[in-house]
Amino acid sequence: GRLLADLRGGVQYSYRDCDNPQPKNGGKYCEGKRIQYRSCSTQTCPDNNGLSFREEQCLAHNELSSQVSFGPGPAVEWVPKYAGVSPKDRCKLVCRAKGTGYFFILKPKVEDGTPCSPDSTSVCVQGQCVKAGCDRVIGSSKKFDKCGVCGGDSSTCKKVTGSLDRARPGYQDVVTIPAGATHIDIKQRAPGGSQQDNSYLALRGVGGAYLLNGEYTLTTLETDVSLRGALLRYSGSSAALERIRSFGPLPEPLTVQVLSVGSAPRPRVKYSYFAPRPAPARPAVSFNAIQETAAADWVLR
Repeated sequence: GRLLADLRGGVQYSYRDCDNPQPKNGGKYCEGKRIQYRSCSTQTCPDNNGLSFREEQCLAHNELSSQVSFGPGPAVEWVPKYAGVSPKDRCKLVCRAKGTGYFFILKPKVEDGTPCSPDSTSVCVQGQCVKAGCDRVIGSSKKFDKCGVCGGDSSTCKKVTGSLDRARPGYQDVVTIPAGATHIDIKQRAPGGSQQDNSYLALRGVGGAYLLNGEYTLTTLETDVSLRGALLRYSGSSAALERIRSFGPLPEPLTVQVLSVGSAPRPRVKYSYFAPRPAPARPAVSFNAIQETAAADWVLR
């Protein structure tokens, strides 16, 4: 047979043909695998305006805007949809029209090497989710530690927790989570586990623009919040346990707020995340210190 190499999306293929010689007179086809694959080009890709590989693939279909209409307004911009997508469909290119609840399968398969989900290191190969490590090697068992370091020991970050149980009507800051923070988990629980609540979570970016639940407008259903390649998953404001989660490192600071309505709001917000530890300060050199000199001579008198 002969081997062919095909490089696509960080995956290298070899194809084995049974044609030298071809089976004849009822002969069986060559035994063994006809297609094999492995990882290649495992280095980090250059920054593409903070877009993930899947975001790039959705944006490439923006020309469909002229064929699909969702009413008056600007042209449709396609963004990845993760929330509510079945695990068996995560290697399909499922994209949502930004600012709407409409979504479509734009391609039956994403490009090879696309992560299966934002919180997984596994990758899609020929439409199937294949195990891979944080080192981007197929079959590897390497994992990110709590700090987002591949194969690390979680020593470069610290866990930060806090809560808020009193607020004034309107928007109020809860915490500003720093850039580089990982494993973010923010919860707002309705009193008694009911779905009737007067407090809701909101997110603001570094420029002050709202990313979630701003301008007194709530997102009631489960949705994804994109932030320069990072993704935060939101349960929806109608959930009894309102929750925002993210696993990868934040590319920039993020302010968490609580929106309270009514005369006596009693939010129940709890948050936790892992923040990078500051680099240890280098000891200052004292001008009064006695420094050893290699050429020093000692004389006894």
